[in-house]
Amino acid sequence: MSNLALRIITALIIIPPIMALVLFADPVYVAAAASVLAGMGGYEFANMSFDKTFTSHKFLVSSLCAIVSFTVCMISKVPMAPLVMLVTIAPLNLVLFMFAGKDTKTSLMHAALATTGALYVGGLFGAMGLITFYDQGRMWFILLLSAVILNDTFAYTFGKLFGKHKLHKILSPNKTWEGSAGGILGSLAAVLVMQHFFLKGLELLPAVALGIILGAVSQVGDLMESFIKRSFNVKDASNLIPGHGGILDRCDALMLGAPLVLLFSLLR
Repeated sequence: MSNLALRIITALIIIPPIMALVLFADPVYVAAAASVLAGMGGYEFANMSFDKTFTSHKFLVSSLCAIVSFTVCMISKVPMAPLVMLVTIAPLNLVLFMFAGKDTKTSLMHAALATTGALYVGGLFGAMGLITFYDQGRMWFILLLSAVILNDTFAYTFGKLFGKHKLHKILSPNKTWEGSAGGILGSLAAVLVMQHFFLKGLELLPAVALGIILGAVSQVGDLMESFIKRSFNVKDASNLIPGHGGILDRCDALMLGAPLVLLFSLLR
């Protein structure tokens, strides 16, 4: 089976339960699911970036990512929770890593990586789950999901048909500017469809702006994940999802797009 066929089959299996969860479950359950994914993504991040001396600390980072994600999701119920987590996460990691390993510089580097992982993975998954807590949040989440899917689909198609100019030769040598433009068109189409049928309170011009910006941001999220993987000489974050790699590989665009969609949903 080709990798593309495997990716399509896996997506067809995964997407329906995600849609059901977002459309019908209480937002608290969506927050819980986002936090579980954040914990899994946090372990992938630590597994890529930590050396063998800090193997046991990978589970610490996983737990921190899940906790950060859930506190962000609960901001409407416990407004101070994210702030408390923000101001304690760095000193907490310094304390937890300062006694680990024999080289203080290496321990400090891993404490910084743990803090980055917790904020990057936990914070962005938290933003994803938080979307569903607000007015028409379910539809806004579907907008995010559909925009990212069409971005990926259009970018692949345009890249195959018209791709000539490399987007970034080091981070993503297979991507092209032509594919990138196609991806932005895909996101724009998804946002306009959602705006026309399900989010009528969203005006046309803000919808166009959101589609274009979200298309670009989604691709930056993908490049950001490539930047992390290239830095540690890793092809995929893990092999958890057949044809897609790991949680971070599949959710990188969703993660960076989530704060943007959350912002638009609150300010429209």
